[in-house]
Amino acid sequence: MKKLLVFCLMFLAFPAISYASDIEVTSLETTINVGRNRVASITEKYELYFIENTKTFNRSIDTSLKIVRPESSASIIKPELLDVTTKNDFTIKNSDKIKEILVNVKGKKDTTDKLSLKYKYDLGKDNSSSYDEFYYNIVSNFDSVVSDVSFEIELPDTNFKQKDITFFLNGEQVNEDFILYDIEDNIITGYLNKIINEEDVFSVRIKLPNGYFVGAKEHFNNLTYLILLLPIVTIILVIYFWFKYAKGNKMKKELSFYPPNNFDPAEIGYLYKGKMEEADIVSDLIYLANQGYLKVEENDDGYKLGKENTFNFIKVKKYKGRNAIQKFIFNGIFKDRETSTLSDVEFTVKNKLMDAKSIIDNSDNKEKLFNKDINKYKKILLLLMALSIIILTIKPVKEFTGSYLLVPVLSGTMLFGILVLTVIDTSLLPRIILSLIFIGGTAALNIYSLMGQEKLFMIYVIGVICLMFATFVYSKLPLRTKYGNKKLGEVEGFRTSLATMSPNKLKELMEENPNYYYDMIPYILVFDLSENWLSLGKGVIKEVPNWHITGEKFTIQKEMKFFKNFVFVTTQVMIKGLYNQKESQQVEFKKDVPTLKAEEN
Repeated sequence: MKKLLVFCLMFLAFPAISYASDIEVTSLETTINVGRNRVASITEKYELYFIENTKTFNRSIDTSLKIVRPESSASIIKPELLDVTTKNDFTIKNSDKIKEILVNVKGKKDTTDKLSLKYKYDLGKDNSSSYDEFYYNIVSNFDSVVSDVSFEIELPDTNFKQKDITFFLNGEQVNEDFILYDIEDNIITGYLNKIINEEDVFSVRIKLPNGYFVGAKEHFNNLTYLILLLPIVTIILVIYFWFKYAKGNKMKKELSFYPPNNFDPAEIGYLYKGKMEEADIVSDLIYLANQGYLKVEENDDGYKLGKENTFNFIKVKKYKGRNAIQKFIFNGIFKDRETSTLSDVEFTVKNKLMDAKSIIDNSDNKEKLFNKDINKYKKILLLLMALSIIILTIKPVKEFTGSYLLVPVLSGTMLFGILVLTVIDTSLLPRIILSLIFIGGTAALNIYSLMGQEKLFMIYVIGVICLMFATFVYSKLPLRTKYGNKKLGEVEGFRTSLATMSPNKLKELMEENPNYYYDMIPYILVFDLSENWLSLGKGVIKEVPNWHITGEKFTIQKEMKFFKNFVFVTTQVMIKGLYNQKESQQVEFKKDVPTLKAEEN
C-alpha cells in the first residue's frame, strides 16, 4: 500500500517536475503610466537568473482579465496588447485568454541577465455606470518564482483616494504586512514584500470617480449581437405559424356517454389516434355482433394462436347498413357462406382488410383532419432551434474550456431537453423534470462561464429566453385542423366519460339500454380502457352478450379476456392471410360514400 501511495505521489508530481522553469526572475520593476483613455503604457525591467541554458523568456499577458473587487463581485474584460517593444528579437503567440511574448535570450547556466520589455495595455471602455476603475495584473502567468517585485503607477491626476486602492494576491486582498506603498501627487510607488510562486497572480485595482476615463475604446464587437438573429427569426416564424394554424384552434372536450355522430369503433379509432389500425377495424365485428348481424361461437378446432380457444363466425342476417368499412369486413368473412372459421378468414378476407382501411385512412380525410404542411414547418422550426442553440453555445464553451470540442455535446443536451418538452409523448411531470435537467443544467453551465461579461451574458440570456418562448409556442402548434380538433374534442370527451364513469351512472344507462355495457366494448378496446371497464362491470354484469356462444362458466374477467383475444387473434389471422397471398386484387369502391364529412360553415 505504501509503495502504491508513493507511486501515486510521484505520478502527480511528475508534471510539475517536467515543466519546471529554466529561469528565475530575481527582480521585477514595473512602471505603469495610465492614460485618460484607459490605456496603460507599461515598462517591465527584469533581472533573470538562468538555471539551465535558455534561449527563450516567456512573458504571457492576459487578454481575458477577471476583475476582482473587495466586495467579492467580479467581471471579465477583454484588454488588448499593443506596441510591444524590446531590444531582443521576439515573437508573439496567441493562446487562449493570453498572448505569449517569446523573447530571445542568450542565457547560460548559472548566469544572470537584464531584460526590458515595453507594451501598451488597452483596458477598453469602462462599462460601470457608477464609477470607473483601473485593474492590472502586475505579475501573472509566470512559470517561475518571482521575487523582489516593485511597481510605480502614474495616474492622469490626483482625483483618487488611498482607500480605493486595493492589491490582490490570487484574488485575496494582500495583507498590509506584505505590501508597502506610498502616494505622492498622482504617483503610487510600492513594493511587495513576498516571493511570488509559479502561476500566482499579483494585481492592483484602483476605484476612480465616474467619468475619470475619457475616450476609451469599446472592445466589444457589436457584430456579436448577430448571435441573436437566428433565435429572433425562429420566434417570428413560430408566432407566424401560431397565427396561421393555432389561433382559435383549440381542442375542447365535449363529454358524452355515447359515440359522437354515431361513429363506429373504426372511425373513432381513426379520429382518436390520427391513423387507422387493423385492430380497430376488427373491433367493428363486435359492433356488428351487438347490432345482431353475427354471433361468435367458441370452439377448439385445432386452429390456435396461443392457448385460447378459437371461434366460428355465424351469420345471423345480411348486412343492410351503409357503412363501407363494415360492409367490406362483414362480406369478407361471410363470402358465400353462413358460417366462417378462422381458417376461412385467413384465406378469403385477404386484401379486404386493406380495402376497408383505405376507405377512411385516405388523403381526403387527412386533409380535413390534419394541417397539410404543419409537420414540414415544425421540422424547419426544430432545425432553426438546433442551429440557434449551437450558435448560442459557441461563446460560453470557448470561454469556459478554451476550445470548441464540447459545443456539440452541450448543444445536443439542450436540444434533447427541448425535444422532451415538444416532441416526446409522455406525462407532464417527467417531461418537466427532464427538461429542467437538460435545458436548465446546460444553460446554468453556459451562464456561469459568462459571469462578469455583461454583454455576452445578456446576449446568451436573451437568446435562451427567445428559445424557451419559441419552444412554448411551438408546443401549441396543432397538427389538426379546426374541424379535426373539434372532432378530437368530441372523441376525447367520449373517452373521458367512459374512463371516469361511476357504477351508478352505468346502472342508469343500462336502464335505458340493457346492452349498453356490451355496446361500449369495441370502443373500450379502441381506447385501451379494458381494465377500467372490467372494474366497472364487476357485480353489475351477470351474463355473456346474446351473440357470444360459449360453454365456459361466466365471469366478467373471462368475458373481457375473450373480447381482447377475439380482436387480437382475428386481426393476426387477417394480417397473416394478407401477406400470404401471392397477388393482390384491387377493389373499387364508390367515392360518394364518405365516412367523415367536414362541417360546412
